[in-house]
This record gives sequence, structure tokens and C-alpha cells, in this order.
Amino acid sequence: MQDDDLVMGLVEEVLDQPSEDRERYARIACDGDDPLFQKVWHYVTWDERMKSFLLDPVCRLPVDEPTLESGQILEHRFRIVRKVAAGGMGVVYEAWDEKLDRRIAIKCAKAGFHARLSPEVRHASEINHPNVCKTWDIHTASAASGDFDFLTMEFIEGQTLAERLREGALLDKEARGIANQLCAGLAEAHRRQVIHGDLKSSNILLAPVPDGTRVVITDFGLARFWMPQDPASATGEPGGTLDYMAPELLQRGTPSIASDIYALGVILHEIAVGHTPFADTASIEERLTRRPALLNHPWAHTIARCLEPEPAQRWTGVPEVAKALVPFPRLRVSLIAAVVLLLITGGTFLYRRNAAPPPAVRLAILPFTANTESKSLSDGLLQDTADRLRRINDGGEKLTVIPARDALRNKVNAPEKAAALLGATHTLSGTVTNANHLISIHAVLTDARSRLPLKEWDAEYEPGELGRLPVALAGIVTGTLRLPPVAYTASVNPRAYPDFTQGLGSLQLDRVDAALPFLMRAVTLDPSSPLTHARLAEAQARKYRLSHNAQWLTEADKSLKEAQQLNPDLALVWIVSGRIKEFQGLYEAADSDFKRALEID
Repeated sequence: MQDDDLVMGLVEEVLDQPSEDRERYARIACDGDDPLFQKVWHYVTWDERMKSFLLDPVCRLPVDEPTLESGQILEHRFRIVRKVAAGGMGVVYEAWDEKLDRRIAIKCAKAGFHARLSPEVRHASEINHPNVCKTWDIHTASAASGDFDFLTMEFIEGQTLAERLREGALLDKEARGIANQLCAGLAEAHRRQVIHGDLKSSNILLAPVPDGTRVVITDFGLARFWMPQDPASATGEPGGTLDYMAPELLQRGTPSIASDIYALGVILHEIAVGHTPFADTASIEERLTRRPALLNHPWAHTIARCLEPEPAQRWTGVPEVAKALVPFPRLRVSLIAAVVLLLITGGTFLYRRNAAPPPAVRLAILPFTANTESKSLSDGLLQDTADRLRRINDGGEKLTVIPARDALRNKVNAPEKAAALLGATHTLSGTVTNANHLISIHAVLTDARSRLPLKEWDAEYEPGELGRLPVALAGIVTGTLRLPPVAYTASVNPRAYPDFTQGLGSLQLDRVDAALPFLMRAVTLDPSSPLTHARLAEAQARKYRLSHNAQWLTEADKSLKEAQQLNPDLALVWIVSGRIKEFQGLYEAADSDFKRALEID
């Protein structure tokens, strides 16, 4: 019975692949077991002849996909214009909606894939973003072979990214434009708690528009919902196309944001060098454990982190990937040395006026979602945050803050409305909950024009610690948007200062083991100072570099997060963040953090 379950599970996975990929996928999935492959392939070929009888045995024989002719009218409304494309699971037609007088696309499922249509419209209709194909509804029509379902969708004229890549290499500007829009659309899907599940270059459309190219993610046939508080909540069997499937999906793991980020990394690899990371002949074992060769490309480390075999080692969200793709000059060694000198100085840092002036920002603070018990608390914290942000201008025009009350008065509750009604370039939104004597906050800083989330942030505070929260929220805004930091003096209280200085002195002498207990005591005696947490994180990161014990890196990340909850836009916090990323081999991201520290001091 167990052997039968294995065989039929593999058969289903193979049949989920496009027909041209099935044999190659079956051989890799069987991992050199020729008798197993022969049994699986026997069922696959038999099932293909029987029109997917194995996968759709519910009281009726599945019908062939309908053939629709030009001029044919479905549902007394949709007039077929022409067949546009056929994929592994469906056929797409151009049509005209005579009721709404608009051009649309119609998608019909191929035999055996009718069950995919309902999830596709359910999931894709949750997303309203220019970089995601808009799906409207599911309909049923009759044909000679029987009733069939079809989707009505936005019609997009253009070629797929896969077709464009076959024409030749992309210029740098074109590559960055495609990557940024792709990240924007996928980030919005994840914000709506939808995992795509089958992201690949043939599911990305490039549509010519007056000001360039619109990049559109399509085909949500394998999509599923995912709840942030429950990573195992994504339902449905894993599927997809072999070259884009994360290692955990090849082992029948649960689809997740991490598996979508892996597929995104594969596409970025294609954009960068024209091909997927693994050769067609790569075994399942190689795909499960081996990291692809590092590219000679500015995106090399960004792509490498997307393609980590372990999901926990990948980027935690698409906005992080988008941020890492932003180009900036490589810092010279002398500048890195200047940053390292800051490690010795510690203490208060000031924003230098010779930093490059950031572009003007109009930030709309949207009312946070909160229950009745937390509403007044949330409103007060947001007002305090707005007041702190207003103080950074010093008479300049770098930042205009639109408070939550203005958003409420104008019934603005989303980035696109903030851009249209308030002229906002960015929004700050989120949720506040008060439970079990802890105040939990989830905040999102979003580019209101592209609707791309730039930064997501979660933290918990005890009631007596709430004074730290507006400082941290303001720091999220200034640090992400490269604005002057909110005026803040970092210090260590007198009780903790002796241990703090002893630990700091030991660090300067490279006596990491001696420094650690002093800095741990300093954190215990002054948990409200970002300096104590940041220095402890530095010591733990350096211990990791000496011992190669990953637990120390985990501890360093925890200590850094504590410092960031107190003030994320402090020069020392950026320096330590950069050092940790440097030790992880994330050199572009480390340089970006060091650069922000230099902007501040």
C-alpha cells in the first residue's frame, strides 16, 4: 500500500508538469530507481491516453477542452476573437465582452485541469495591482462535448518573459525594470496572503505601454492562501515546474512565501544570465542540497540568497529582495575603514549636512487596525510618531507628514487612495493588538505609487515600554527612506556603564570570550538602551565568525532585533547590522547598511 501511494503520488506530480517536461521530471523524481520510473511512466502514459482519468474519476468521464471558434458567443455575452495561447493546463482566447464593451481574455482548462479554475479565480481576484493580471469571474458554458468552465480575465497584449529571453540578453535598464515590477506584483500577492505556487518566466507577460513595459504576473492555477501567523496554513498539494521548484517542494513540502522567493530567484537568474540555475541533467539530490554557482553579476548575492536550499536562509520577504536589487556604488575600502572606526567611538551620532539630499517625501500615516480596547492607544502612538517625524525637517522640505486624522477624514485606508486623494508618495499602515499584557504591532511602509511594500516590521512591548514605540516607528521611516534621523541621544545608564565599557574594551582587543559576559550583564542592567543590545549583537556575531557555530549568528540576530525595536535608525545599529550581513556573505546588503551609517555620521 505504501508503495502504491508513492507511485500514485509521483504520477500526480508528473501529470502536473507541462507535457514536454514530464519524462525529465519523472526520471529526476525517481532519482535513479529505474523500476520505479518504469511503473510511474506506465501510469503517466496510460493516463494521457485516457484523458486524465486517474486524476479526475468523479462519476463522469472528463471531456476534452473545448475548441472555440472566432465569432462564437458564450453566455450570450462573450464573443470569441481568436486563440492566443495554450499552456500546460489551459487555453487562452481573446474575446469581447459585449455587455461591458471591453476587450478581455478567456481561459479554458485543458482536460484534467478543470479543478484548477475555481482556485485561480478565488485567489487571483484578491489581488488588485498593475503587475498582476486581473481575474474577474468564473462562468459555465455548453459545448458539443459537454459543459465547461472558463475564466474571464484582463487581456494583456505582449510576449512572455521566457520568449523575450530567447531573443537575447537584456540591457541593464530593461532588466532592472522587469525585476522591480515583478517584485512589486509578487509582494502585493503575498501582502494579500496569496502564494503563487507556479512562478516562472513563461507566466510573466511583458506588455508595451506608452512609458515603457508593464510586467504582469499571470496564471494563479496553483495559488493558495497563507496566513502569516500560521506558516502551515497554505493548503493544496505542491506542484509547479521543475526548474522553479524549491527543494522543499521536491520533497512534497508545503508551499510558502519562501518557495515563491526561490522561484523569484530562478527568474532573476534567468534575467541576469539567460538560463536557469541548474542544468537539465541535474539530479534531484543536486537540486535538494547544492547551491548554484555564484554569478559574476551585480545581483549575485541577492540571487544566491533567494536560492538557498534551506527556506530559513532565504530572504524573509519580497520587499527585501527588491531593496537588495537597487543599484548603488560599491563603497571604497577607505570608506569601509571609516565605518569600522565608528565601532570604536560608540554613543551619539548626528546627521551630517553633506549627505546627499533625499527626494521629497509625502508620508500619509493611515489609521492602524485596532480593536476597541486598543483604538485610542493606537491613535495616540501614531500622533506621537507623526510629531517626532515633523521635527526632522529643520525648515526644509524633505518630509511632509499627513497625520492619521487627515486620512480618516478623507476615508483613505489604502496606499492607492492616499496617492490619489492626499498626494502621498508613501504610507505607513498596520495593526495594533493588546492581549496577554503585551502590545503587539505590525507596521508596513509602502510606496504609494507602485504599492510595493518597502519595509514590514513586527514588535511586542509591555505597557511600561510603550514610550519606545514611536521612536522605533519613526526610525523605520527615516532609515528606509534615507531621511535625516529623528533627534535621539543614545546612552547607557550608570548601573550598566562599568560592564558596558569593560565589554567594549575587551572587544577592541579582540577578546570576544571576555567581552560576552560583560555585555550580557550590561543588557540585563540597561535593557532600554539600543547601545547595550547592539554591542552584544556585535560580540555574538564576532563569536560566530571565530567558531562557525550558527547558534551565535542566531543570537546576534536576536540582539540586533532588540536594538532595532529601540531605535532602528541609529548609526551603531546600522553598523552592527552590516557586520552581521558581511559575515553571512551578503556584501551588497552590508554595504548598504554601512552607507546609511555614514550618512548619519
